[in-house]
Amino acid sequence: TIVQTYCPWCAKFKKETLVDKNVSQMLRQNFVYIVLNRDTQDIPQQFRTRLVPTTFFVNTNSEKILETATGYVDAEEFMDYLNEAVKKSKK
Repeated sequence: TIVQTYCPWCAKFKKETLVDKNVSQMLRQNFVYIVLNRDTQDIPQQFRTRLVPTTFFVNTNSEKILETATGYVDAEEFMDYLNEAVKKSKK
């Protein structure tokens, strides 16, 4: 599971990273993607952060945070986070 705190002015991540073919394929195959808008939603304590966007890679079974990416992350770096989260979730 991926939980991302987001605000409307963080559109660069959506426009440049999430549309990447490899990223979108990896997300579809391995993750549940949840976006939380901190300007309009009450964010659970474990996902509160000062910086947005912040992406939390969470093990669905244990709800343990496996990885955290803070700020804008390009597609190549985001793929690194995705791959690492997949590896950690299988341990």
